[in-house]
Amino acid sequence: MKVQRQKFCKKCKRLTIHTFDQPSHVLHLLLTLCTFGIWLIVWALCGVEGLGGGKCEEHKQQNIFLIAFDIALVFLVVIYILS
Repeated sequence: MKVQRQKFCKKCKRLTIHTFDQPSHVLHLLLTLCTFGIWLIVWALCGVEGLGGGKCEEHKQQNIFLIAFDIALVFLVVIYILS
């Protein structure tokens, strides 16, 4: 589900409309149960205002740091589950 909010864009250097992906709560609940509560930390971080970065409607660019952060979290959880 997409949500739109006004946020300061560093590239545009002004307030613009950003589109955010709202987290899938059912998926996060299942991952929390499968990892015995460890995924709850990730779920909480996903709910923090602005952590998802969003995409500026002016240039539709997503912060590369946030993409790397998401990939690293998933990688760490997969390693934890497999160990």
